Amino acid sequence: MKAVPLVLLASFLVPLWTGRAQQREPGKDALRQASSPVPSKIAEAFRVSARMAELYKQGKYREALPLAEEALRLAEEATGPNDERLALFLSNLGTVRYELKEYDRAEKLLLRALAICDASGRGCPERMANIYHTLGLIYFARRDGKRSETYFRRALEAREVIDGPDSPATAQAAFTLGEFYDRGMVNYAKAEPLYGRAASIWEKDAIKNNDRLITALERQHCLLILQNKEEAAKEIKRKLDTIEMLADPSHAQDAMGRISKGKAKAIPAPVYPPSAKQQRIEGKVIIKVLVDEQGRVSKAEVLCGHPALAEAALEAAKLAVFEPTFIGGRPVEVSGWLEYNFTLR
Repeated sequence: MKAVPLVLLASFLVPLWTGRAQQREPGKDALRQASSPVPSKIAEAFRVSARMAELYKQGKYREALPLAEEALRLAEEATGPNDERLALFLSNLGTVRYELKEYDRAEKLLLRALAICDASGRGCPERMANIYHTLGLIYFARRDGKRSETYFRRALEAREVIDGPDSPATAQAAFTLGEFYDRGMVNYAKAEPLYGRAASIWEKDAIKNNDRLITALERQHCLLILQNKEEAAKEIKRKLDTIEMLADPSHAQDAMGRISKGKAKAIPAPVYPPSAKQQRIEGKVIIKVLVDEQGRVSKAEVLCGHPALAEAALEAAKLAVFEPTFIGGRPVEVSGWLEYNFTLR
């Protein structure tokens, strides 16, 4: 399977994805149920989970682990082996173990939680959607593309049923599956329409979802370029320019993508990665850069391109230098795209 490391996938999703395994934080149900009139041990399990959730939100996964284990122990003592409530504590502990990269142990806990939900007459649809998502990440980390795809797709299907086909949660699940195809499998034909679907949902509330919308459109535009779909790419580019103009009319003349080689003082060529040469990997990589008032690249990120080539292009882009851009006689920051074409001779 062609895949980038898990940490890369997570970093590309920020801030769209918190980098945590579940779209709903573990222990969230516990915050509501800790004071419910239920037997003492299960009530204590919910209280422990609530404390665990606070640590989880702070990224203190190692400190959260013993609390997640204690909550599960209390719940197992208070309930039967197939009690639906047990799935919550199993999935919480599985999620914490995922964050600690204990993938085998996390997988067993999450699959057990799924089995309980499946056996339940009502099921646990919200929990199952989150578990599917985390299992997708686990199998991605193991470079098991087939199972990773299966669970990311199940997460999307579950969100469509739970939240509706045009909900923000469905948009996020579509984006995640698109990112898997794009960054993990290098399958642009499957990734591009999923980015487009996410964008079309977020576009309905563009003010609230502005950052997500821009990221999805940028990814879609980029993949259309890589697939040589020029007319479709131009349409997405017009949308991006319109969004930027509405956000800051004073910078309309310097809309995204307007920096060019004509303004460049230096655009160093990337070093062709030896491993990519060995595998005879070719193709374009497109980097988005933010250029400061002095004309230096202050920020760079990969928009699209083969993972085996992306890091080399990114490092080269960081060294590019441009003529400063002026508006009203004052230097300003501008953003744009740099395209690198890796070709074997």
